[in-house]
This record gives sequence, C-alpha cells and structure tokens, in this order.
Amino acid sequence: MAESPFEPSRADLSAILAKLPETVVVVDQDGTIRYLNRTDPSFSPEQFIGVVADELVHEEHRALFHDHLARLRETGRPQEYEVNVVVGANFDRWFRTRMLSLGDLEESGAVLMISSDITEAKMLEDEAARLRRLLPICSWCGRIRDENGEWSDLASYVARWEKTTISHGICSNCADSDFDGAAGGAAG
Repeated sequence: MAESPFEPSRADLSAILAKLPETVVVVDQDGTIRYLNRTDPSFSPEQFIGVVADELVHEEHRALFHDHLARLRETGRPQEYEVNVVVGANFDRWFRTRMLSLGDLEESGAVLMISSDITEAKMLEDEAARLRRLLPICSWCGRIRDENGEWSDLASYVARWEKTTISHGICSNCADSDFDGAAGGAAG
C-alpha cells in the first residue's frame, strides 16, 4: 500500500513558514497585512495584522513599493525590489522583497511578499563605497597609492583617473612664507 502524499494542515504550514529565514507577508487588495510569519524579536506578528503595508516602508521608498504593486497587478509577473522598513525608533532594516500574486488578482487581489533582510549587505556596500572614496596619500612625499599598490605623484594620478590636467602655481600662503611675498599674492 502506497503512502499518501503529505498534505499539510494549516498548523503544519504555519510551523513551516515560521522556520523560514525570510519574512512572508500576505496583503489584500488594499495592501492591508493579513498574514505575517515572523518579525523582529521585539515585535509579534499579531501587531502587524491589519496594518497597511506601505506604512512600514520608509517614506522615500513608498512610491517604489506602489510602482511594483501596480506593475504586479497590471502584468501578473513577479516583482522584486529593495526597501527600507522603519518601525518605531529602534527598527530600521533593509529588505529585498519579491512580490507574487496569489491566484486571480482581479478576484482576490491578494499578494504574497517574501522578504529577505539585507541590512548587513547594505552596510557592507556603504562601507565599500566609503573606502573606495578614500585616497591613500603618503604623509611624507604626498604620492598616491592606486588600486594596484603603485605610488604616483598627484598630477599623474589625477590625470589618469579623472582625465584632468594639473596646472601649477604658488598659493598666497606659500608665497608669503617661503618667498617673502615675492609672488605678490597673484599666485594661482
């Protein structure tokens, strides 16, 4: 006798969804949260049932959220986007969210959103961008180290990366201190 296929109960499905590392949200046609499998430990899912989802999205990203929701409803094709979610003063996280329709959007309007917390990845991206903006300069000779570890003078470095030509002159401070005002303050 063959075993019957696994047919999960509602409780089984809730237990399975609770174990997922992603946040799973179901919203109705008005964008109101009807199901949420998990939240940050300082909240409970029940706190968000009945809340309109866009209220949790940072105001700078609400238009993006609504654009993807409208595109899902127009095309029926899954949508993916990144948004900053802010709840109160202590919860500020970034999520990559995939939006899918649950059945006929015309009929139910229900949308499934599966979100992965990408806050740490965003922080690393920000740090990498900040480090790329740092310019390592020798404190002694003023040469600049490039991405290959080679040292170049400022004019060569700037000309190579910025496609800029350097012109030289003497600033008024140097002219006054090093040349006893010989440049007459007209230095460039």
